[in-house]
Amino acid sequence: MKRKMYLMLFTVLMLTSVIGAASCGTAATPTVTQTTTPTTTVAPGPSATVIIDSNGFSPATLTIAVGTTVTWTNNDDAQHMLTSLSGYFASSALNKGESFSYTFTKSGTNPYFCKINPSMSGKIIVQ
Repeated sequence: MKRKMYLMLFTVLMLTSVIGAASCGTAATPTVTQTTTPTTTVAPGPSATVIIDSNGFSPATLTIAVGTTVTWTNNDDAQHMLTSLSGYFASSALNKGESFSYTFTKSGTNPYFCKINPSMSGKIIVQ
């Protein structure tokens, strides 16, 4: 009977020391969780270019989609001032190398001309 009691006591002490040793020298390892925030990249809208050169617009007629931004760049030595017949846009006087941009948000035909040289005209068709 004593022998069984010593054996049980020995087993309990051994188990206690093994469990204590296992948890005693081991520090809790922090868990690192990386979260990635999704990024949304907004693609720029469509764009088109009209060149002002040699007293004309190139192209003279441009067909675009709704939401397109058109940029006119003056490559001519003379100043030019864009004016929309519909009243949607008007630029200030553009010197050589200067640009003017407008984003078309409605479908339709948009004739325009140069206010400084009214014989210069163009058309933007928005579909």
